[in-house]
Amino acid sequence: MSTCYRRAGGRGVLWFWIGLVSCAHRPLDTAIESPVQHYTVEVHAEIGPLLTDGESLTDQTSTELELSLNLSVQDVRMFRDGSMGKRVLFTDAELKQDGQVTEGLMLQGRAVELRTFLNGEILAIGWVDRIAGANRFMDVFEVVFPAISPAPPSVRPQQAVKRRIIWPFLTDDGLRWDAAVDAVWSNQGAEERQERKAWRLSYEGPWRIHGGRRGHQAVIRYLASGSAKGTAWFDKRTGDLIGHNFQWGRTVTIKGAAGEVSQVQDFRGTVEWIR
Repeated sequence: MSTCYRRAGGRGVLWFWIGLVSCAHRPLDTAIESPVQHYTVEVHAEIGPLLTDGESLTDQTSTELELSLNLSVQDVRMFRDGSMGKRVLFTDAELKQDGQVTEGLMLQGRAVELRTFLNGEILAIGWVDRIAGANRFMDVFEVVFPAISPAPPSVRPQQAVKRRIIWPFLTDDGLRWDAAVDAVWSNQGAEERQERKAWRLSYEGPWRIHGGRRGHQAVIRYLASGSAKGTAWFDKRTGDLIGHNFQWGRTVTIKGAAGEVSQVQDFRGTVEWIR
């Protein structure tokens, strides 16, 4: 640990309903107790107009969304394959659209579960149906999940290592949604962060998404491409995330029998450990 970082363990918006379900054959798991980590998350999103054949479908030029969250994160169970069930509870939430607070956000008190490897790599996200939809908005802001669990590689100071940031989704209505950032990570050394000794790691790489939904009469494809970069700080002793600044952007396209529609979505945000 002294020479390198190692992990210790909606207006005019394309709303993607990503109601995730657990696998039908759930592995055996064991309940565990671990410290609760508390974070604030701030994400500013610029959402472009809906376009088809290069023409706008509305008179909207763009929309600005500002999401503020308080999250409590805790490992609550270990699966037979060694992966962890990490509960993410929304203790407070506020969304502003073009400077105005959105009423009825319906996020506070809800929770999802990230299933991750010990290094933080996301294998699945459970219970997303509890936080998705037009009144909750997390199907637009799903970047929050890799932002709180980016899963860097072990990397020595001044070294660069390739490792993907991934978060695959699978729903009960036939939607498969695979997101990945082909990130190149670099270790910029140790520094103080939140009164803790931390490794400062930066990353950058292309962001792509492939997905689709098969119905009885039509096939719908979901595609996205863009780029992502950020800097994250991890406790030198425990490997816990204690800060993350990020800028991610994508162009999303939905293709179906009736044609296709696209939209540019840009996100910039911060994650901060608060205790």
